[in-house]
Amino acid sequence: MPQVLETLGRFLWMLSSAVGIGVISIVATRWIYRRIRNDEIYKNFVWDMAENHLPHIYHELRRQSRALNLDDLQPPPVRFVDLNGHR
Repeated sequence: MPQVLETLGRFLWMLSSAVGIGVISIVATRWIYRRIRNDEIYKNFVWDMAENHLPHIYHELRRQSRALNLDDLQPPPVRFVDLNGHR
C-alpha cells in the first residue's frame, strides 16, 4: 500500500508541475503577442497621424494665421526612419 501512495504522490506532483509550466507558457506567449501587437498598432497610429492628419492640421493653422495677420506657419517636414525597410 505505501508503494501505491508513493507512486500516486509522484504522479500528482508531476501532473501539477506540468500544468503549472503549461499555464505559465500560455500566459507568457499571450503577453508577448499582446506586446508585439500593441507596438504594431502604435506604429500604425503614429504613421497615420503624420501622413494623413498633420497636413490638414497645418493647413488649417496656416489659414487661421493668415486670417489673423500672423507670421506664416510652415509645417515641419515629416520624415520617418524605418530601420527594418518595410516602408
